[in-house]
Amino acid sequence: MNNKIILNSLTWDFSSKIARQLSGLFIGIYLARLLGPEDFGVLSLSMIFISLFGYLISTGLFSALIQKDMINEGHLSSVFYLNVLISFLLVVILFLLSSKISYFFGQGEEFELVLKTLSFIFFLSGLTQVQESIFRRNLDFKTISTTYFIGSIFSGLLGVFLAFNGYGVWSLVYMSIVEKIIIAIFFWFKSSWFPKKVFKVSAIKELWKYGFDMFLSGILNVLVLHIDSFIMSKYFGIIQLGYFNRAKTLNNFAVRYSSESIGSVMFPALSKVQNDKKQFINIGLNIEFIIAFVAFGILGCLYLTAENLILLLLGDKWFESIAIYKLLCLSGFALPMVMATTSMLKSSGRSRLFLKIEILTKAIGVLGMLIGFYYGMKGYLISLIFTGLISVSIIIIITNYVFKINLIYRLKNILIYPIISVFSVFVVFYILQYISLDYHFLNILFKFFIFSFFYLSINIILGTLVMKKIINKIKS
Repeated sequence: MNNKIILNSLTWDFSSKIARQLSGLFIGIYLARLLGPEDFGVLSLSMIFISLFGYLISTGLFSALIQKDMINEGHLSSVFYLNVLISFLLVVILFLLSSKISYFFGQGEEFELVLKTLSFIFFLSGLTQVQESIFRRNLDFKTISTTYFIGSIFSGLLGVFLAFNGYGVWSLVYMSIVEKIIIAIFFWFKSSWFPKKVFKVSAIKELWKYGFDMFLSGILNVLVLHIDSFIMSKYFGIIQLGYFNRAKTLNNFAVRYSSESIGSVMFPALSKVQNDKKQFINIGLNIEFIIAFVAFGILGCLYLTAENLILLLLGDKWFESIAIYKLLCLSGFALPMVMATTSMLKSSGRSRLFLKIEILTKAIGVLGMLIGFYYGMKGYLISLIFTGLISVSIIIIITNYVFKINLIYRLKNILIYPIISVFSVFVVFYILQYISLDYHFLNILFKFFIFSFFYLSINIILGTLVMKKIINKIKS
């Protein structure tokens, strides 16, 4: 695998995600000032069902099209027609269930209508998944990145316009649908592939051998990812869900999306070198170390600036999100680390082992969640820290055994970054005892620069692996 191709793909995907999330962040901030926690709570609850039902469209075949060494027209067209059929059925099913879902969560007719309207996202997703899988398979992240960026910008501007004109939650609904429409149009326009009059059950079965395990894993992941929102909306109310949603969105911006690019690029990249064990392990470990360096650096900075950030961006009516946001920052390391490590299993074709690990870690997560919720919202957020630590440890141990990796070398180059981050946070807290700034913006800038200075300086002094690579890259 050409490192230049990987770097180029990574650059495009990472730059696009940063641009999209920055634009989404600013648009979201403006919307949060125009709308209230209840509006975001309604959309958040609705999107749980869209995410859960929507995953059925790909049925794991999306990943199989990327991972499989050789694919032909039979694979592509068969998956396309199957996706369209499933997406149509999902629209019908959600239409039939929307009233019962609304009743269960104590919502009215508007929530029911929101669900029905958002269900058309299924059909739009079913039309584009094969095209996107081809782009990803070919590492054409330039096309993917520009398409998603354009879609997020235009839909976001529409959402702001509608919110300003009093559309309430419907500004968020129309924004979500228009983004999918724009993405569908661009993918079809830019793709050289179009479905042929071919449908082979044998082709679906062939992909299903790999895709079934990925499908079960994905369904499990979506269920666990959203089960907290189910519980909150049912027992704590839709407004509390709105506070949680905004805090989680800000946290995802910094943690999930900053490292997701590496995972999305490295899955197809690792798949192409899965038969070269040395190169495969080398790329996989580098992913982990880079993500640890980036994630723990960002988390430390976010924890320090949490209060100023939320009050400045969202306003005083979102004050209750601050405590939620801080605790989410402490558990934010788990997602990027798990994503980086499991990408090695996915890319090597070990989908069954990947599924078993997903079941184990998700069971730990659900158990921790149930225990945590017994003590309320705060108890649940604290439980995420401990279940995250356990899940990351389990995955590292298993992948170490599978790929015969040096455990001491691996842990040394991962654990150094949280240690440096925690130390830097304490240093900044100590400095803040003697310096007080009146404005949120100045506080954010001050904390950011002081923390970054200490975090990077200590990395340079200790000569951490990622910092060495950065310095060598700058010198070259």
